[in-house]
Amino acid sequence: MIDGRQHRQRILAEVGATGQQRLEQASVAIVGVGGLGSPVALYLAAAGVGRLGLVDDQRVELSNLNRQIIFEECDVGRPKVEAAAGRLRLIDAGIQLDARQENIRASNVAALFAEYDLVVDGSDAFETKFLLNDAAVLLRKPLVHGAVLQWGGQVTTVLPDGPCLRCLFRDPPEPGRSLQRPKKEDQRRSGAKSDIVAQGIQLGPELALRAQQPGDATIEPVEYSGEDDRA
Repeated sequence: MIDGRQHRQRILAEVGATGQQRLEQASVAIVGVGGLGSPVALYLAAAGVGRLGLVDDQRVELSNLNRQIIFEECDVGRPKVEAAAGRLRLIDAGIQLDARQENIRASNVAALFAEYDLVVDGSDAFETKFLLNDAAVLLRKPLVHGAVLQWGGQVTTVLPDGPCLRCLFRDPPEPGRSLQRPKKEDQRRSGAKSDIVAQGIQLGPELALRAQQPGDATIEPVEYSGEDDRA
C-alpha cells in the first residue's frame, strides 16, 4: 500500500501515483549482496519496490563493512541474505523479501528470471555475469549489469531484442584481467567509483519501473580499468 514515505517520489511528474503503484507491484532480483547489491537493495526498498529477491551464498565478513553498507558489525558471520533481509524490513515492514542463499548456476538461472520482472547483476564473478547476460537474452527478460573496481565502474541495461554484454565484451576475460574496451593511452577516471555507483543506485527505481512498459531504457555503458572485476 502506498503511504507517505514515497510522497517526494510520487510528486515527480515522471513517477506520479501510477508509477508508484507500478513500483509497488514490481519484483526485482538482486544477484550479489555486496558492494553493489547492498546500496541497490536499500534504495529499491526505500523507493517502494514491492518484492525483492536477495541472491548470495556468502556470509558477512568484517572486511565487508566499509563498502557493503547494508550490514552492521553484529552481522559478521551471518548469511548475507539473512542479514540484508533484516535490515530491509526495518525500512519497510511490508516489503516481500526472498532470501535465497545460493549461487546462480545454469541449472537455476532460468527459474530466477521467471520469478522476477527485473534482475540486477551485482555479482563479483565473470562467469555469473555472462550467465545472467545469456539468460536475459534467451529468455527476453531485462537485466541491469553493474561492475565496480577501485575508482571506476560500469552500468548498463540489457533489454529484450537490444544489445547485450557480449556486444561489448564477447567472452569473459582471462584470469587476472578486467573487462575493458579500448581507450586512449592517458584516459583516466580518478575518483569515479562513487559517482558511477551513485548513478546506478539512483536509476534503480526508474529501471524497475521502465522494465514494465514499452520503450528504450538503455543506459550508455561506462568504461573502467583495473586488475580484476570485484564488487
